[in-house]
Amino acid sequence: SPYQRSDAKSHGTQIAGIYVMYGYPDILLYDFACTHCDKATEALECIATNKEEFGDIDIISMSFGSDRPTEDQVDGYDKCINELKNSSILIAAAGNFGNRSDDSLLLPARHPGVIAVGGHDDLGHKVPDSASSPDVDFLCPGFQVCTFADDVHSPNDMFVNGTSFAAPMAGAFMSHILAIAGCQHLGGSEELRRSLTHTDAMREVCRQMCERSVRVGDGIGYGKLLPNKHDVFDLQDTRKVQTLINFCKNAVEKTRGKKL
Repeated sequence: SPYQRSDAKSHGTQIAGIYVMYGYPDILLYDFACTHCDKATEALECIATNKEEFGDIDIISMSFGSDRPTEDQVDGYDKCINELKNSSILIAAAGNFGNRSDDSLLLPARHPGVIAVGGHDDLGHKVPDSASSPDVDFLCPGFQVCTFADDVHSPNDMFVNGTSFAAPMAGAFMSHILAIAGCQHLGGSEELRRSLTHTDAMREVCRQMCERSVRVGDGIGYGKLLPNKHDVFDLQDTRKVQTLINFCKNAVEKTRGKKL
């Protein structure tokens, strides 16, 4: 894309590298940068109104955003997000202005129909630049994330920092949850997977799986998602897999009123 060619740090390719390394290949993901509010809402509207072209997108992940959106831009996001949040899982990077304000959450991440993802470091502490707000749902790795992107300019570019990279880590994490939920021989079903492809339902599953923060002032709503430490994805351990399936069913019942 023109954006990718002008992106000196290969931002988009690095995000793709995260999905390739950590995601589940059968889950349909769509990722884009919200560098301009009007173009971002145009992209979301296009997805919402062109199901035949785009298909059923499981996870939509957004990076960047606006800290001072106009009323029209807020309304534009609101319309598109409300159309998509019940048929896709919407994720957005919280933003990297946490050192400037106690409530520095960007739009679209600040929208209640979107799962807002901040970044934590190797010790599990919130990265200082990551946005601080109780409306940040979860923290994912956002410091020295390895991407193995193909067109990076130096070995140092393989390791990236920021909530733009924490958000796809969350997306990759959720892609595994969806895949397991849809697998019949693991106790899931296609109906469970479809019911879980819903922003509020997935937020509830992750809420049950995350680690609570013990640091006062971390400014997050639920806690930390630690993809590399979740042996619940060990498919050889039937007890842990069943626990995950139960999390999924409970989340669907709580958020959608469906008992599966």
